[in-house]
Amino acid sequence: MRKLGLSLIVFMSFFILTYSCGDNSTDQGDTGTGTGTGTGSGSGPGLIKTLTDTAEVRAVKFSPDAKYILSGGSEGIISLWDISTGYKTAEYSEHTLSITSLSFSPDGLYFVSGSYDMSVKKWDVNSGACLLTMNKHTSIVRSVAYSPDGTKAASSGDDQTIVLWNITTGGYIRTLTGHNKAVWDVCFTPDSKQILSASDDSTLILWDVNTGNRIKKFTGQENGIRCVDISSDGMFALSGGQDNDLRLWEIASGNCQKTFTGHTSIVRSVAYLPSDKYALSGSYDMSLKLWDTSTGSAKSTFEGHKDYIFQVDVSADGTMGVSGSRDKTIKIWRLF
Repeated sequence: MRKLGLSLIVFMSFFILTYSCGDNSTDQGDTGTGTGTGTGSGSGPGLIKTLTDTAEVRAVKFSPDAKYILSGGSEGIISLWDISTGYKTAEYSEHTLSITSLSFSPDGLYFVSGSYDMSVKKWDVNSGACLLTMNKHTSIVRSVAYSPDGTKAASSGDDQTIVLWNITTGGYIRTLTGHNKAVWDVCFTPDSKQILSASDDSTLILWDVNTGNRIKKFTGQENGIRCVDISSDGMFALSGGQDNDLRLWEIASGNCQKTFTGHTSIVRSVAYLPSDKYALSGSYDMSLKLWDTSTGSAKSTFEGHKDYIFQVDVSADGTMGVSGSRDKTIKIWRLF
């Protein structure tokens, strides 16, 4: 059976297409390995749908058009889910250990993945081809990020480094060093000119992409930082960590503006909504919280997971959130 482009996958949602790097064949699968349940209707904040997988869900990401969700599991498999049907429509298989992070290209045609196997890979969403394998890290890759201009990718890991890649060729650009513990998260500023990294050494560092120079170090969050995201205007950043709190930072000054309290365990993931008025966080306390960034107060709390939440993401229109958990489920939420 030939591979189907993404635009055709919706008509074949009863098939699972299995892709592997270097293997362009497709296999017909049983949707019993990935199914969805949920209300799918209603108004106000709450659960829309639950997608059930066969392994811990370590990474989740909305496609730019919010029609699909990518997930990465502890078995090293990346899955593509059709949100409207709740079915898994494709699998991408080449990593040998758990997936840790996923990031779509701005046009939604490609994505990059990071893994415990220490590699970074670039994939073609439509064909399923693994286009590039990038090896430079010497330990677990914790985070990957596509630059907003689509020309570069950044990866970070337990080797305490951030690596910059030419994502068109897979060419190595440079390694950024300055943290003294694992770097758990990395993200680009909206203009693609700077990178912000979050580390277990309890600091954030802002880097110049073109020179690799350190611009600024942010200090004040205790016990290690596990996640960070930058507002769409590039003025602020939100970080979360092992102190169970989130902190709002002004990027220009490096000052902490607010502390958001409410989670009762490690804040593992955070994502700004496009308006920057709200942000979504996910925690090892098994809950998600929607925060008002102007006041630092929680507008809504979403519960339903039965184990740690590893990652959250927000749709491009800001109406939906998604979470991946150690309970082997992906939950799609209506935020308002």
